[in-house]
Amino acid sequence: MAEIKITKKTPVWPWILLLLLVIGGVFFLFVYGSADEDDLTDDDSTEIEEITLFNSQPSDAIPLLSTEDS
Repeated sequence: MAEIKITKKTPVWPWILLLLLVIGGVFFLFVYGSADEDDLTDDDSTEIEEITLFNSQPSDAIPLLSTEDS
């Protein structure tokens, strides 16, 4: 009789896992790896929003300096 050599199949799941990791890495670099100049922030300069308090209601307070002669 002739001998029949039986070889075990190599598993496919490590190749699928490797492919998913490579695709995930490329996707990560595509989304988070872009370094446009508009996205960069300059840490040395900060923008300060000017806040002004404006009261449109008439005040009942007595002025300290008066131009009227008493």
